[in-house]
Amino acid sequence: MGSQLAKLQALFDLQQGSRNHAPDDVSLGVQQNNCGSTPTLNALDAIKMPTPCELVLPYGELDKKCAKGLVFPYGNGLIHTLPLRENHLKVMINDIDSRYENFPLLVMTKEVANLQGAVGTVIQWPRIAIILAKEQRAKKQIPTTSLVPTIARAGTNKNISNQTSSKARPIDYLRDCLKTNQVVNIVADSGILEVGTYDFSVTCEEYFRLLRKQTTDASIITAWQLILHSMVRTRMNKCAFLNPYNTLGEACQKNPKGVVSYLVNSIRLHHGKLFLIAPYLQNKHWVLLVISLRNRIVYILDSLKDRIEKSADYHYLLKKHVDMAFMRYEKDTSTPIGWIFAECNQQLGGLESRHYVMRWMFDFLTKRQHGFPSKSGSIWDDKSPFKEKVLLATVAAWSREFLNNYMNDVVL
Repeated sequence: MGSQLAKLQALFDLQQGSRNHAPDDVSLGVQQNNCGSTPTLNALDAIKMPTPCELVLPYGELDKKCAKGLVFPYGNGLIHTLPLRENHLKVMINDIDSRYENFPLLVMTKEVANLQGAVGTVIQWPRIAIILAKEQRAKKQIPTTSLVPTIARAGTNKNISNQTSSKARPIDYLRDCLKTNQVVNIVADSGILEVGTYDFSVTCEEYFRLLRKQTTDASIITAWQLILHSMVRTRMNKCAFLNPYNTLGEACQKNPKGVVSYLVNSIRLHHGKLFLIAPYLQNKHWVLLVISLRNRIVYILDSLKDRIEKSADYHYLLKKHVDMAFMRYEKDTSTPIGWIFAECNQQLGGLESRHYVMRWMFDFLTKRQHGFPSKSGSIWDDKSPFKEKVLLATVAAWSREFLNNYMNDVVL
Protein backbone atom coordinates (compact mmCIF):
# COMPACT_ATOMS: atom_id res chain seq x y z
CA MET A 1 0.00 0.00 0.00
CA GLY A 2 2.78 2.44 0.95
CA SER A 3 4.77 1.95 -2.28
CA GLN A 4 1.61 2.20 -4.39
CA LEU A 5 0.66 5.45 -2.68
CA ALA A 6 4.18 6.83 -3.15
CA LYS A 7 4.03 6.07 -6.89
CA LEU A 8 0.63 7.72 -7.23
CA GLN A 9 1.82 10.77 -5.33
CA ALA A 10 4.90 11.02 -7.56
CA LEU A 11 2.72 10.78 -10.69
CA PHE A 12 0.40 13.44 -9.34
CA ASP A 13 3.24 15.81 -8.38
CA LEU A 14 4.87 15.34 -11.79
CA GLN A 15 1.63 16.03 -13.62
CA GLN A 16 0.82 19.02 -11.44
CA GLY A 17 4.27 20.45 -12.05
CA SER A 18 3.89 20.11 -15.80
CA ARG A 19 0.51 21.85 -15.65
CA ASN A 20 1.95 24.69 -13.61
CA HIS A 21 4.38 25.49 -16.43
CA ALA A 22 2.15 24.74 -19.39
CA PRO A 23 2.28 27.60 -21.92
CA ASP A 24 -1.33 27.17 -22.99
CA ASP A 25 -3.05 27.52 -19.60
CA VAL A 26 -5.60 29.91 -21.05
CA SER A 27 -6.69 27.48 -23.74
CA LEU A 28 -7.16 24.82 -21.08
CA GLY A 29 -9.68 27.01 -19.28
CA VAL A 30 -7.29 27.59 -16.38
CA GLN A 31 -6.50 30.82 -14.56
CA GLN A 32 -3.83 31.91 -12.10
CA ASN A 33 -4.77 31.92 -8.42
CA ASN A 34 -4.17 35.20 -6.60
CA CYS A 35 -2.39 33.31 -3.86
CA GLY A 36 0.38 32.10 -6.15
CA SER A 37 1.24 30.69 -9.53
CA THR A 38 -0.78 27.48 -9.16
CA PRO A 39 -3.55 27.25 -11.80
CA THR A 40 -7.13 26.83 -10.64
CA LEU A 41 -10.25 25.88 -12.51
CA ASN A 42 -12.56 28.84 -13.12
CA ALA A 43 -15.75 26.94 -12.37
CA LEU A 44 -14.48 25.56 -9.06
CA ASP A 45 -13.33 28.99 -7.95
CA ALA A 46 -16.81 30.37 -8.58
CA ILE A 47 -18.85 27.98 -6.42
CA LYS A 48 -20.30 29.47 -3.23
CA MET A 49 -21.90 26.36 -1.76
CA PRO A 50 -21.42 22.57 -1.79
CA THR A 51 -21.97 21.56 -5.42
CA PRO A 52 -22.52 18.20 -7.19
CA CYS A 53 -19.36 16.93 -8.85
CA GLU A 54 -17.57 13.93 -10.32
CA LEU A 55 -14.09 12.79 -9.33
CA VAL A 56 -11.51 11.36 -11.71
CA LEU A 57 -8.33 9.50 -10.88
CA PRO A 58 -5.66 12.17 -10.22
CA TYR A 59 -3.12 10.90 -12.75
CA GLY A 60 -2.80 9.98 -16.41
CA GLU A 61 -5.29 11.59 -18.78
CA LEU A 62 -7.67 12.61 -15.97
CA ASP A 63 -10.58 10.89 -17.72
CA LYS A 64 -11.24 7.89 -15.47
CA LYS A 65 -14.28 8.80 -13.40
CA CYS A 66 -14.16 7.04 -10.08
CA ALA A 67 -16.70 8.72 -7.79
CA LYS A 68 -19.55 11.21 -7.42
CA GLY A 69 -20.33 13.58 -4.61
CA LEU A 70 -20.24 17.20 -3.47
CA VAL A 71 -17.34 19.64 -3.73
CA PHE A 72 -17.14 22.42 -1.15
CA PRO A 73 -15.94 25.99 -1.72
CA TYR A 74 -12.29 26.60 -0.93
CA GLY A 75 -11.67 27.29 2.74
CA ASN A 76 -14.77 25.43 3.92
CA GLY A 77 -13.29 24.22 7.19
CA LEU A 78 -11.14 21.24 8.16
CA ILE A 79 -11.46 17.53 7.46
CA HIS A 80 -11.21 15.29 10.52
CA THR A 81 -9.18 18.14 12.11
CA LEU A 82 -6.71 18.10 9.18
CA PRO A 83 -6.18 21.27 7.13
CA LEU A 84 -6.65 21.24 3.37
CA ARG A 85 -3.51 20.65 1.37
CA GLU A 86 -2.53 23.14 -1.29
CA ASN A 87 -4.57 22.70 -4.48
CA HIS A 88 -7.01 20.31 -2.78
CA LEU A 89 -10.69 20.79 -2.04
CA LYS A 90 -13.09 19.30 0.45
CA VAL A 91 -15.31 16.62 -1.13
CA MET A 92 -18.11 14.49 0.24
CA ILE A 93 -18.32 11.08 -1.49
CA ASN A 94 -21.78 9.72 -2.26
CA ASP A 95 -21.04 6.95 -4.75
CA ILE A 96 -18.00 5.25 -6.28
CA ASP A 97 -17.21 3.09 -9.30
CA SER A 98 -16.64 -0.40 -7.89
CA ARG A 99 -13.58 -0.81 -10.11
CA TYR A 100 -11.75 1.78 -8.01
CA GLU A 101 -12.97 0.91 -4.53
CA ASN A 102 -9.46 -0.02 -3.39
CA PHE A 103 -7.85 3.10 -4.81
CA PRO A 104 -5.73 4.60 -1.99
CA LEU A 105 -6.46 8.18 -1.04
CA LEU A 106 -3.59 10.59 -1.55
CA VAL A 107 -4.46 12.20 1.78
CA MET A 108 -5.30 9.39 4.16
CA THR A 109 -6.68 9.80 7.67
CA LYS A 110 -7.07 7.38 10.55
CA GLU A 111 -10.71 7.01 9.52
CA VAL A 112 -10.35 6.57 5.74
CA ALA A 113 -7.63 5.00 3.58
CA ASN A 114 -9.30 4.20 0.24
CA LEU A 115 -12.29 5.18 -1.88
CA GLN A 116 -14.45 2.36 -0.59
CA GLY A 117 -14.04 3.65 2.96
CA ALA A 118 -14.76 7.19 1.83
CA VAL A 119 -18.38 6.61 0.80
CA GLY A 120 -20.61 8.78 2.96
CA THR A 121 -17.70 10.69 4.41
CA VAL A 122 -15.70 13.83 3.66
CA ILE A 123 -12.17 13.75 2.24
CA GLN A 124 -9.87 16.08 0.35
CA TRP A 125 -9.19 15.57 -3.35
CA PRO A 126 -6.84 17.26 -5.86
CA ARG A 127 -8.76 20.08 -7.54
CA ILE A 128 -7.39 19.21 -10.97
CA ALA A 129 -9.26 15.90 -10.67
CA ILE A 130 -12.66 17.40 -9.76
CA ILE A 131 -15.28 18.00 -12.44
CA LEU A 132 -18.54 19.80 -11.76
CA ALA A 133 -21.63 17.79 -12.66
CA LYS A 134 -23.03 18.41 -16.15
CA GLU A 135 -26.10 20.20 -14.78
CA GLN A 136 -23.86 22.66 -12.94
CA ARG A 137 -21.65 23.31 -15.95
CA ALA A 138 -24.79 24.04 -17.97
CA LYS A 139 -26.03 26.36 -15.18
CA LYS A 140 -29.41 24.64 -15.02
CA GLN A 141 -31.75 24.79 -12.05
CA ILE A 142 -31.30 21.66 -9.94
CA PRO A 143 -34.17 20.44 -7.78
CA THR A 144 -33.46 19.48 -4.18
CA THR A 145 -32.06 15.95 -4.07
CA SER A 146 -29.71 13.98 -1.88
CA LEU A 147 -26.82 15.69 -3.64
CA VAL A 148 -27.97 19.25 -3.05
CA PRO A 149 -27.32 20.77 0.40
CA THR A 150 -29.82 22.56 2.55
CA ILE A 151 -28.68 26.16 3.08
CA ALA A 152 -29.41 28.16 6.21
CA ARG A 153 -28.34 31.43 7.75
CA ALA A 154 -27.60 31.70 11.45
CA GLY A 155 -28.81 34.75 13.30
CA THR A 156 -32.23 34.81 11.59
CA ASN A 157 -35.64 33.55 12.65
CA LYS A 158 -36.19 30.93 9.96
CA ASN A 159 -38.05 28.11 11.66
CA ILE A 160 -39.90 25.07 10.44
CA SER A 161 -43.67 25.44 10.85
CA ASN A 162 -44.35 22.94 13.63
CA GLN A 163 -42.43 20.25 11.76
CA THR A 164 -41.15 18.77 15.01
CA SER A 165 -44.34 19.25 17.03
CA SER A 166 -45.74 15.92 15.89
CA LYS A 167 -42.42 14.19 16.31
CA ALA A 168 -41.72 12.92 19.81
CA ARG A 169 -38.16 12.01 18.89
CA PRO A 170 -36.25 14.85 17.17
CA ILE A 171 -33.14 12.67 16.93
CA ASP A 172 -34.95 10.12 14.79
CA TYR A 173 -36.65 12.82 12.74
CA LEU A 174 -33.38 14.61 12.01
CA ARG A 175 -31.73 11.30 11.13
CA ASP A 176 -34.46 10.69 8.55
CA CYS A 177 -34.13 14.21 7.16
CA LEU A 178 -30.37 13.88 6.77
CA LYS A 179 -30.76 10.73 4.72
CA THR A 180 -32.01 12.88 1.86
CA ASN A 181 -30.36 16.19 2.86
CA GLN A 182 -26.83 15.05 3.50
CA VAL A 183 -25.18 18.45 3.78
CA VAL A 184 -26.45 21.58 5.54
CA ASN A 185 -24.44 24.70 4.77
CA ILE A 186 -24.73 27.32 7.53
CA VAL A 187 -23.82 31.00 7.36
CA ALA A 188 -23.26 32.76 10.69
CA ASP A 189 -24.09 36.44 10.57
CA SER A 190 -21.41 39.07 11.13
CA GLY A 191 -20.41 39.57 14.74
CA ILE A 192 -21.40 36.15 16.07
CA LEU A 193 -18.20 34.17 15.45
CA GLU A 194 -16.12 36.74 13.59
CA VAL A 195 -16.15 40.34 12.44
CA GLY A 196 -17.59 39.20 9.12
CA THR A 197 -19.87 36.33 8.19
CA TYR A 198 -18.60 32.77 8.57
CA ASP A 199 -19.86 29.72 6.70
CA PHE A 200 -19.36 26.05 7.43
CA SER A 201 -21.19 22.79 6.76
CA VAL A 202 -22.71 20.02 8.87
CA THR A 203 -22.90 16.65 7.14
CA CYS A 204 -24.98 13.60 7.95
CA GLU A 205 -21.74 11.74 8.66
CA GLU A 206 -20.81 14.22 11.38
CA TYR A 207 -24.25 13.96 12.95
CA PHE A 208 -24.11 10.18 12.98
CA ARG A 209 -20.73 10.35 14.72
CA LEU A 210 -22.34 12.57 17.35
CA LEU A 211 -24.99 9.90 17.95
CA ARG A 212 -22.39 7.12 18.11
CA LYS A 213 -20.03 9.16 20.32
CA GLN A 214 -17.26 8.79 17.76
CA THR A 215 -14.37 11.13 16.90
CA THR A 216 -14.83 14.90 17.04
CA ASP A 217 -16.23 17.51 14.68
CA ALA A 218 -15.99 21.28 15.09
CA SER A 219 -19.11 21.64 12.93
CA ILE A 220 -21.38 20.13 15.61
CA ILE A 221 -19.96 22.38 18.33
CA THR A 222 -20.12 25.46 16.10
CA ALA A 223 -23.74 24.81 15.18
CA TRP A 224 -24.52 24.40 18.88
CA GLN A 225 -22.96 27.79 19.60
CA LEU A 226 -25.22 29.41 17.02
CA ILE A 227 -28.24 27.62 18.45
CA LEU A 228 -27.39 28.87 21.94
CA HIS A 229 -26.82 32.37 20.60
CA SER A 230 -30.33 32.27 19.16
CA MET A 231 -31.75 30.99 22.47
CA VAL A 232 -30.31 33.75 24.67
CA ARG A 233 -30.07 36.77 22.38
CA THR A 234 -33.39 38.23 23.57
CA ARG A 235 -32.31 37.96 27.21
CA MET A 236 -29.65 39.83 29.15
CA ASN A 237 -26.90 37.77 27.56
CA LYS A 238 -23.38 38.51 28.76
CA CYS A 239 -21.62 35.92 26.60
CA ALA A 240 -19.98 35.85 23.18
CA PHE A 241 -18.40 32.96 21.30
CA LEU A 242 -15.02 32.15 19.81
CA ASN A 243 -14.94 30.22 16.54
CA PRO A 244 -13.48 26.76 17.36
CA TYR A 245 -12.25 26.36 13.77
CA ASN A 246 -9.83 29.25 14.37
CA THR A 247 -8.41 28.01 17.66
CA LEU A 248 -7.86 24.29 17.10
CA GLY A 249 -4.77 22.79 18.69
CA GLU A 250 -3.33 22.13 15.25
CA ALA A 251 -3.84 25.78 14.28
CA CYS A 252 -2.02 26.81 17.47
CA GLN A 253 0.96 24.77 16.29
CA LYS A 254 1.00 25.67 12.60
CA ASN A 255 -0.37 29.22 12.58
CA PRO A 256 0.27 30.82 16.00
CA LYS A 257 0.29 34.38 14.65
CA GLY A 258 -3.06 33.82 12.97
CA VAL A 259 -4.57 32.43 16.19
CA VAL A 260 -3.33 35.38 18.25
CA SER A 261 -4.62 37.87 15.68
CA TYR A 262 -8.03 36.19 15.70
CA LEU A 263 -8.14 36.29 19.52
CA VAL A 264 -7.21 39.98 19.61
CA ASN A 265 -9.90 40.81 17.06
CA SER A 266 -12.44 38.76 19.03
CA ILE A 267 -11.63 40.52 22.30
CA ARG A 268 -12.00 43.85 20.52
CA LEU A 269 -15.24 42.77 18.82
CA HIS A 270 -16.85 41.52 22.03
CA HIS A 271 -15.41 44.03 24.52
CA GLY A 272 -18.94 44.87 25.66
CA LYS A 273 -19.55 41.29 26.84
CA LEU A 274 -18.40 39.82 30.15
CA PHE A 275 -17.49 36.31 28.96
CA LEU A 276 -16.01 34.62 25.92
CA ILE A 277 -17.11 30.99 25.49
CA ALA A 278 -14.32 29.04 23.79
CA PRO A 279 -14.69 25.31 22.97
CA TYR A 280 -11.18 24.05 22.29
CA LEU A 281 -10.10 20.86 20.52
CA GLN A 282 -6.62 19.39 20.95
CA ASN A 283 -5.59 15.79 20.22
CA LYS A 284 -9.22 14.74 19.65
CA HIS A 285 -10.24 15.94 23.11
CA TRP A 286 -12.59 18.87 23.74
CA VAL A 287 -12.34 21.25 26.68
CA LEU A 288 -14.32 24.40 27.40
CA LEU A 289 -12.69 27.70 28.28
CA VAL A 290 -14.84 30.39 29.88
CA ILE A 291 -12.89 33.64 29.61
CA SER A 292 -13.93 36.36 32.05
CA LEU A 293 -12.99 39.57 30.25
CA ARG A 294 -13.60 41.82 33.25
CA ASN A 295 -11.71 39.70 35.80
CA ARG A 296 -9.02 38.50 33.36
CA ILE A 297 -9.54 34.90 34.47
CA VAL A 298 -9.90 31.81 32.26
CA TYR A 299 -11.83 28.87 33.71
CA ILE A 300 -10.88 25.48 32.25
CA LEU A 301 -13.56 22.79 32.13
CA ASP A 302 -11.86 19.52 31.25
CA SER A 303 -13.73 16.22 31.59
CA LEU A 304 -10.44 14.28 31.85
CA LYS A 305 -8.69 16.54 34.35
CA ASP A 306 -8.66 14.00 37.17
CA ARG A 307 -7.02 11.31 35.05
CA ILE A 308 -3.84 13.31 34.67
CA GLU A 309 -2.35 15.96 36.89
CA LYS A 310 -2.73 18.71 34.34
CA SER A 311 -1.20 22.14 34.07
CA ALA A 312 -2.57 24.83 31.78
CA ASP A 313 0.86 25.71 30.39
CA TYR A 314 1.80 22.14 29.53
CA HIS A 315 -1.48 20.61 28.34
CA TYR A 316 -3.17 23.39 26.36
CA LEU A 317 -1.43 24.97 23.40
CA LEU A 318 -4.03 27.72 23.29
CA LYS A 319 -3.03 29.13 26.68
CA LYS A 320 0.02 31.06 25.52
CA HIS A 321 -1.93 32.44 22.58
CA VAL A 322 -4.66 33.75 24.89
CA ASP A 323 -2.03 35.29 27.18
CA MET A 324 -0.35 36.97 24.23
CA ALA A 325 -3.65 38.22 22.83
CA PHE A 326 -4.51 39.98 26.09
CA MET A 327 -1.04 41.50 26.22
CA ARG A 328 -1.48 42.88 22.71
CA TYR A 329 -5.00 44.13 23.38
CA GLU A 330 -4.18 45.77 26.72
CA LYS A 331 -0.64 47.00 26.23
CA ASP A 332 -0.70 49.09 29.41
CA THR A 333 -1.72 46.14 31.61
CA SER A 334 0.96 44.04 33.28
CA THR A 335 -1.41 41.86 35.31
CA PRO A 336 -1.14 38.26 34.03
CA ILE A 337 -4.19 36.25 33.05
CA GLY A 338 -5.39 33.88 35.76
CA TRP A 339 -6.08 30.27 34.81
CA ILE A 340 -8.32 28.16 37.05
CA PHE A 341 -9.28 24.50 36.69
CA ALA A 342 -13.00 24.18 37.38
CA GLU A 343 -14.24 21.34 39.57
CA CYS A 344 -16.37 20.06 36.71
CA ASN A 345 -17.98 16.79 35.66
CA GLN A 346 -15.51 13.99 34.88
CA GLN A 347 -16.28 11.39 32.22
CA LEU A 348 -15.71 7.70 32.93
CA GLY A 349 -14.30 6.88 29.50
CA GLY A 350 -14.92 6.86 25.78
CA LEU A 351 -15.08 9.87 23.47
CA GLU A 352 -17.70 11.89 25.30
CA SER A 353 -15.76 15.13 25.80
CA ARG A 354 -17.75 16.87 23.05
CA HIS A 355 -21.03 15.97 24.78
CA TYR A 356 -19.71 17.32 28.08
CA VAL A 357 -18.65 20.60 26.48
CA MET A 358 -22.05 20.96 24.81
CA ARG A 359 -23.81 20.45 28.15
CA TRP A 360 -21.56 22.89 30.01
CA MET A 361 -22.17 25.53 27.35
CA PHE A 362 -25.93 25.05 27.59
CA ASP A 363 -25.93 25.26 31.40
CA PHE A 364 -23.72 28.35 31.49
CA LEU A 365 -25.61 30.36 28.91
CA THR A 366 -29.15 29.43 29.92
CA LYS A 367 -28.81 29.29 33.72
CA ARG A 368 -25.49 30.21 35.27
CA GLN A 369 -23.99 33.22 33.51
CA HIS A 370 -25.94 35.80 35.54
CA GLY A 371 -24.69 34.54 38.89
CA PHE A 372 -21.09 34.27 37.81
CA PRO A 373 -18.70 34.22 39.51
CA SER A 374 -19.89 33.17 42.95
CA LYS A 375 -18.23 34.35 46.13
CA SER A 376 -15.94 31.33 46.03
CA GLY A 377 -14.69 32.33 42.59
CA SER A 378 -16.29 29.46 40.70
CA ILE A 379 -19.74 28.02 40.09
CA TRP A 380 -18.54 24.49 39.34
CA ASP A 381 -18.41 22.06 42.24
CA ASP A 382 -19.66 18.74 40.85
CA LYS A 383 -17.15 16.18 39.56
CA SER A 384 -19.61 13.33 39.04
CA PRO A 385 -20.05 12.10 35.45
CA PHE A 386 -23.10 13.21 33.53
CA LYS A 387 -25.84 10.61 33.44
CA GLU A 388 -26.57 9.12 30.05
CA LYS A 389 -30.03 10.67 29.97
CA VAL A 390 -28.52 14.13 30.44
CA LEU A 391 -26.18 13.69 27.46
CA LEU A 392 -29.03 12.24 25.40
CA ALA A 393 -31.22 15.20 26.30
CA THR A 394 -28.48 17.54 25.08
CA VAL A 395 -28.26 15.72 21.74
CA ALA A 396 -32.05 15.80 21.46
CA ALA A 397 -32.04 19.56 22.09
CA TRP A 398 -29.32 19.99 19.44
CA SER A 399 -31.37 17.94 16.98
CA ARG A 400 -34.62 19.79 17.64
CA GLU A 401 -33.10 23.25 17.37
CA PHE A 402 -31.04 22.28 14.33
CA LEU A 403 -34.24 21.23 12.58
CA ASN A 404 -36.06 24.40 13.60
CA ASN A 405 -33.26 26.79 12.68
CA TYR A 406 -31.40 25.31 9.73
CA MET A 407 -33.60 22.86 7.83
CA ASN A 408 -36.52 24.85 6.49
CA ASP A 409 -36.77 22.97 3.19
CA VAL A 410 -36.12 19.38 4.14
CA VAL A 411 -36.92 16.51 1.79
CA LEU A 412 -38.43 13.40 3.33
